[in-house]
This record gives sequence, C-alpha cells and structure tokens, in this order.
Amino acid sequence: MSEKRQRKRFIDRIRGSWVPYWQATLDLLSYETIAVVLKTIFVRAIYLVTNYLLKLAGRVAVTSGDFGFLFTSWQGWLLIIATIVIVLGYMTMDINTKILYTSDLVKGEKISIRKNLKDAIVSWKKFASVPGILLIIYITLIVPVAGFGLSISLTKNFYIPTFITSVIKDRTLYYVPYVIFMIVFWVIGFIYIFCIHGVLLDDMSVIDALRNSRKLVLSHKKDYIKQHLLFIFNLVLLFIILLIFGLFIPFVISELFMGSSEVWSRFLLIFFLTAGIVVFSFFNGYIGSYYLIKITELYYTYQTNQRVHIPNIKRKKHTFAYLMFIASFLFVLGFSFILNIVFDDVFHSDVSVKVIAHRAGGTDAPENTIKGIETAYEEKAFGSEIDIQRTKDGYYIVNHDTTFERLSHVKKKPQDMTLAEIKELRVQDPNYPDSPQPIATLEEMLDAAKGKVKLFIELKGSTADIQMAEDTIRLMRERDMLDECVLISLKYDLIAYIEDNYPEIETGYLTFASFGDTASLKCDYLGLEEESASSAVIARIHEQNKKVMVWTVNTPDSQKYFLKRNVDAIITDKVNQANGIIDKLENRSDFELIFDLLLN
Repeated sequence: MSEKRQRKRFIDRIRGSWVPYWQATLDLLSYETIAVVLKTIFVRAIYLVTNYLLKLAGRVAVTSGDFGFLFTSWQGWLLIIATIVIVLGYMTMDINTKILYTSDLVKGEKISIRKNLKDAIVSWKKFASVPGILLIIYITLIVPVAGFGLSISLTKNFYIPTFITSVIKDRTLYYVPYVIFMIVFWVIGFIYIFCIHGVLLDDMSVIDALRNSRKLVLSHKKDYIKQHLLFIFNLVLLFIILLIFGLFIPFVISELFMGSSEVWSRFLLIFFLTAGIVVFSFFNGYIGSYYLIKITELYYTYQTNQRVHIPNIKRKKHTFAYLMFIASFLFVLGFSFILNIVFDDVFHSDVSVKVIAHRAGGTDAPENTIKGIETAYEEKAFGSEIDIQRTKDGYYIVNHDTTFERLSHVKKKPQDMTLAEIKELRVQDPNYPDSPQPIATLEEMLDAAKGKVKLFIELKGSTADIQMAEDTIRLMRERDMLDECVLISLKYDLIAYIEDNYPEIETGYLTFASFGDTASLKCDYLGLEEESASSAVIARIHEQNKKVMVWTVNTPDSQKYFLKRNVDAIITDKVNQANGIIDKLENRSDFELIFDLLLN
C-alpha cells in the first residue's frame, strides 16, 4: 500500500472517529442554547412568584440565619413547593430532555425538541416515589459535592461551605468519615450513572433502573473504566491544545510586539486572550455534551451487548454553529477594539480590598487574643474579627467555640462559668504551644484595638441576644469607639434590631446561603461565604449602597481571586499571605492585567 493511501486511510479513520461526535456535540450545544432561554424564562417566572410569597410573609429574603419560617408558615411551605418545581423543571430541561436528545443522535433518528420536552415532562410521574425523590436529592445536592455523576446546572456549584470543611479537615475524627462518605458517593455515582437512561429510554421504574444500571456497570466494568480513561485522555489532549492557543500564543505575541506600537501590541494581546477565553467557555460546554453522548452510547452498547457508535451520517449544515462562530468573532473583535481604547481608564493595578484578620490576628498569632490584635496592627490589617460570648455572671469574653475544650482543654461553656473562673484558663493555640495567652474580655479587646484596627465584633452563640447587643454598644460608646467597630452576627433578627434602634452603628450580617432580595436586608456589610460571592450578588449588594466582605478567604488562589474582585473586604486567617499577594497584584504586567480582568 502506497504511503499516500496509508495517510488517507489514517485521516479517514480519524475523521470517522471524531467528526460524528463533533457534529452531534454541536447539535446538543444548539439545544443547550434553546434550553438556556427556556430555563431563564422558567426561573424568572418562579422568581417572581417566590418574591411575592416572601413579601406576603413580610420578608425580602430567606437566608441561612432565618430559614426556620419555611416550616412554620404557609408561605414557607409554598416556597418549598416552588423549589421542588424549579428542581423538576431544571431536571426536565437539563438532564431528561438531553438524554432523549442524545438517544435520537445515537440512533440516527430525526430530532424533535418539542417531542423530547413533552416526553421528559411526562416522565415526572416516574420520579414521584420515595426512590425517585431520593434520586432527585442525590442528583441535585450530592453529585455536585461528590464531583461525579449527572447533575443539573442549577446546583452545579453547590458546595459544603468552607468554614465547615476547614473544621472537618482539621480534625481526623471528622475528616476520615468525610473522606469515606465522599468515596461512597463517588462510587454510587459511578455505578448508577445509567439510572435515568433506564427510566427514560426503556420505561423502567426508578428501582428497576437502579438495579439495571448496577448490573450493566459491573458486568462491563473493564470496558466502562477503559472508556472513561479514554475520555479523560482526549479531554487532557484537547485542553493542552487550547492552552497553547489560548495562553501561550498571546503571551508570545505580546513579547514579540513589546518593542513596537504599544496600542497595536495591546490590541493583539486583548484579542487573542479574549478569543482564548471564549474558546475555553465553549470547551466547558463541549465537555458536558460530549460526555452525555458517550454515556448514552455506552448504555445502548451494554444493553444490547453490541458496540454502538454514533452514526457517521451526513447532517444538514450547522447554520446555527456558523452564526455563533461569526457572532463570537465579531464580539471578540469589537470588545478588543473598545477595551484597547479605554485601556488606561479600565486597568488599575491598585488593590482597594481591605484585609480583616480572622479571630483577632488570624493564624499569625494565638487565636482571639490581645496578641492577635497587636499582630494584626503590625501587619497593617484594616480590621480584626473577634467572637464574643456572655459569661455566667454577665461579662463578655472572647471565644469562638461553644466550649473551651479545643483551646483551653476545659469542656465547659462560657455561660456556665464566671469571669473569674474563665480568667484562670489560658488559650493554648496548637500553632503557638509555647505562648499561652489569657482569655480576653471584650473591654480588653476594645482597648487594644482603639486607634489601631477596626474591630468586627461577632455576637456569637446561644448568648447572642438583644442584651448582648445593648451591652456591647454601651461599652463601645464609653470608649468613643462607635466609628471603630462593626457588629456582626449569623443571626439576622439581631442585626435588624441594631439597625432599627442604633442606625449610627455599622453592622454586618453573615450568611452562607440565601434566596430572594438579599441586598435589601438591613445591614451595612453583607458577609458572604466565599463560594456564594458571585459577581451578580456583589453587584446587587453594591447597588443598595451596602458593602461586601467575604469569609473566610485563606488559600492563595482564593485570596488572589477576591483581592482582584469588586468586594470591599476579605476576612482571612492569612494576613501576611494576603499582603504578599497584594504587592504582586500592584506590580502586574499588561498581560496579567488583561488576563485577570477577562477571567473576572
């Protein structure tokens, strides 16, 4: 066989193995665009209804600090029902319809989005059972956390809050069961991946579909693992190619044109970086669509015991895909041109985000101690966050946990001990074993912070009530420190009370989950757990002339991310680390400035 013919056969083989999937993925991505519009309309309608129900209940939002009313009022129960409808609606458009769609693609049948939507909606009744409800909970809440399985886009960013995972990871007693549970959930997702396929494509009950999925995976486990490894290999290869074109080439171009026209080199840099990010965004969508096609293909392969491949049939021209490509190109071109003109107005290397030391001085000093306040001041932190609780005899001391067990080895609560008894204890921070510190009172912390750092005082635990707020404000007033303190809490009712009665006092409400018009809550600062601090949420809060502080931002990546964002402050255990990142951010090159802006 001639070399030319061998080369042609090789190219035909590659084309035959890639082109059908490429075409099918474009088909599925076309549906994704339609689905986005449908989901937007659907969610907007539900959002209006739920906001109306919140207003009827005299509320603007439901948050992690006041969700109890959901179970104690008829409006709350209607909100729960609305949430179930949202999940079912998303499941219909995100998973069910797409599985039916990929089934048509794999079988080479004519595609009807209307028919697939109708069949997906009809399938709701099959999930109206205990196994079906458990499956929906698993898909909605567990899969995003476990990191494997089919899930809906509504909850794809669902997470265990960092302040919980940090406690889990610091304690072996919690961490080992956590890892075991994650492995179990991952294995469940791996084994029952074909469950929804069985319900939709072969009209099985949820229980029968679960059994069938387990049987298919276990009887074809070698091939199943092999196909996943090939999938990962293909993605890594494609990612490397995109990385070269999306980052390496723009960087080389910026270096080559560095000595020529600054305007021209910046334009090319912006253009190629923007194009790279657009391509990466497409790649994200491609991954999910390609994987779903492969899973559907494997389902039919294992069900029939015959290798099933998506047919290589001639499809109609992808007019939609071409239009999207042209629109994307024009967008990138126009965006690059405009951004280049306003470059000096848009790009600033100065970091305006304030750094607040968590638990007085973060991990750079013993936790919640006067030494921590002094360290925060030395490290030029904007503020220090501390936790106060009331003693048995009515004084206020600084301690984070429910008891003194972790740091002082006494398994008693502050409210069960007098101030004199507590003063006998010492903070024995494991990070500073040779530096035991006295447990500080609120008065001592106020005196230590005065004129040095802004004190963010968290009204903490079961003793956090109106009396605590009143007493704290009195102590602040006695020291003329009303402008040097912010009262914060996880209890919204307490923050609302301070806002209503002491509007001159700055307040902060800490929340890690919310729904509704969160920005309209009564407070000056909204403290968001880092995973919930999206750009849209931050923008809405600022529109209401409120400030955003994000907690607890400790890793270098998350610190860099939020120090570049439009937040007002971060609470962190790593003040020194944050200062180092600020120095680097304020000395960024044009390439880094543009790249950071586009990623934000």
